[in-house]
Amino acid sequence: MDVSVIIVNYNTCNLVKKCVASIFEKTKNVSFEVIVVDNNSKDGSVEAIIDEFPRVRVFPLKENIGFGKANNIGVKHAKGRFVFFLNSDTFLLNDAISILVNYLDTHESVVLCGGQLFDRERKPTGSYIEYPDLRFFLSLVLRGSVFYKDLPIFPEGEIPYYISGADMMMRKSFIEKYGAFDPDFFMYYEDTELSYRVQSLGFGVHFVPRAHIVHLHDMSPKERGPIISTLDLYVIQSRYLYLKKVMGDVVMKSLLLLHKIKAFIAIGYFVIRRNNEKIENWKKIKKLLFSISG
Repeated sequence: MDVSVIIVNYNTCNLVKKCVASIFEKTKNVSFEVIVVDNNSKDGSVEAIIDEFPRVRVFPLKENIGFGKANNIGVKHAKGRFVFFLNSDTFLLNDAISILVNYLDTHESVVLCGGQLFDRERKPTGSYIEYPDLRFFLSLVLRGSVFYKDLPIFPEGEIPYYISGADMMMRKSFIEKYGAFDPDFFMYYEDTELSYRVQSLGFGVHFVPRAHIVHLHDMSPKERGPIISTLDLYVIQSRYLYLKKVMGDVVMKSLLLLHKIKAFIAIGYFVIRRNNEKIENWKKIKKLLFSISG
């Protein structure tokens, strides 16, 4: 078996069906299997996949254990020489899987690569992303936003950035030795940490723009509203976990302290302004910040 395609699903029934259908339609030149790990969806995803795609191996979980852990469960069942992590809100435009397999076969020192992502309008989108540095995190804490600069367009080959977790192909032999996603991350930043770990071990991260994949960027649980969402809180939580693992305790604790101080100031400010929505947002953030272990 050449490649095991692993898709984590959480309440994205229609999207995951489109994703799986594109795999069977476009993949022609390699042997493959499709594994769907379902994070306790309530939208009939499991039944629909089993009914429409009998070749797919489906592993339903009793609870939502997060993106990274669910992918790691898929790895345990994978039979392929390579593992292809693919988001449920993607679909293939060409034989991307064969292209990535062939790239790894002809570049034996490469352990991780990804293709060219496109948005729903078929415009190129974030296939690779710059690693967040200290300025990035300071800007987020102090300003609440960050300026994303345009990255250079790289040809095929090694890049100094991390590959989007929407599509990552890896050698199974590397995963067996060094692991895949860090299970400490529930969601967000797990792809950043994985690429960072690969490069820290002396291996390159490669971009293969001939592999074309649409990434719709549709959030799985659509919870967004006027009050800060669970997804936003996961981002903050994973941000500090990444900081601790990559930049160390001192940097993480210093930024965490700054963020706590900002939370107190923000709550006081919005109490004066009588902005109840902002007060609730910052109370949620403050509660999360004080729950993060230094």
